[in-house]
Amino acid sequence: MKKSFFLLTLAVTLCTAPVFAGGGKDAAAYMESADAAVKRGDDKRAIADYTRAIRLDPNNADAYNSRGLRYAFGGDYERAIADFDQAIRLDPDNADAYYNRGYAHYYQGGLDNAISDLTQVIQREPNDEDLYYRRGSIYLINWNWDHAIADFNQAIQLDPNNADSYFQRGSAFHRKDDYDRAIADFDQAIQLEADNAKAYSYRGYVYDEKGEYESAIADFDQAIRLNPDNTFIYYYRAMAYYHQGNWDTAIDDFTQMIRLRPDDEDAYDGRGCAYLGKGEYDRAIADFDQAIRLDPEFASAYVNRGRAYRDIGNFSQARADVNQALQLEPESEQAQELSAELQQRGF
Repeated sequence: MKKSFFLLTLAVTLCTAPVFAGGGKDAAAYMESADAAVKRGDDKRAIADYTRAIRLDPNNADAYNSRGLRYAFGGDYERAIADFDQAIRLDPDNADAYYNRGYAHYYQGGLDNAISDLTQVIQREPNDEDLYYRRGSIYLINWNWDHAIADFNQAIQLDPNNADSYFQRGSAFHRKDDYDRAIADFDQAIQLEADNAKAYSYRGYVYDEKGEYESAIADFDQAIRLNPDNTFIYYYRAMAYYHQGNWDTAIDDFTQMIRLRPDDEDAYDGRGCAYLGKGEYDRAIADFDQAIRLDPEFASAYVNRGRAYRDIGNFSQARADVNQALQLEPESEQAQELSAELQQRGF
């Protein structure tokens, strides 16, 4: 099956088009004209010609599917889905139309409908590993870890050399807090693709969560060597150094991230926490101030600034910050703990 929507390269099939002797075109000729317009990047003309083809041949499922693609590429998902619906009504075994409708639903945020349509495609093409990979990826986005893992298992069985399937399955295991299986899958992804910076960074993240900070830092080092433009890796390495209590090196990485992303509130909040660990309260408060300026609803930054004010004895300001954090996130355990501590102090 030719995958023809969004994540894949569009495959255009030209039709042989007879022309009436009187100069008028038949449906096939309009299909050919529309396909040529797609190749030129003229979607407006393509839609017009597909529409003319449909008027002349209202049972042409390919015309509806092709017009739906143009609507989808233009972001008009409602019209796209309506065309894919009609293509499927006319040709219930049209796997392309199910696939394309699935991704239209996906980009609309209709993950359940996307999964349903990809399931229809899989029923028609059960040996296509890419379909299991894509459905598994949507299950992953939809927080359905077990179904995601089952699909990645099938994708790996059909193609055991696809590093992406191991990576995605590792991500699902990580979400289930099954760290060892996650690491094993990231290991395999790296074995298949030694320059897979994403696998190194995610494996490092799992090592950090396991408390294996040296292994985490080694993976983040390698990820940065492979992809120095990924600013978030600096953040995760900084957090590993922070968890080690290596404040200065953590501050260096947070500062590097701030240079690269000066509007990232998390970087300021993280550096503020490292300054707080060092006992440099003025610098910590300045960073929390900046994090809050960038995101006035950043509850954790209020909690962290409240801790800094508590540590320097400014309990009234600490109370104001923790109250603001609780207003933003009433279920925040960190805010509740700080609030209880301040209450015991009479604030």
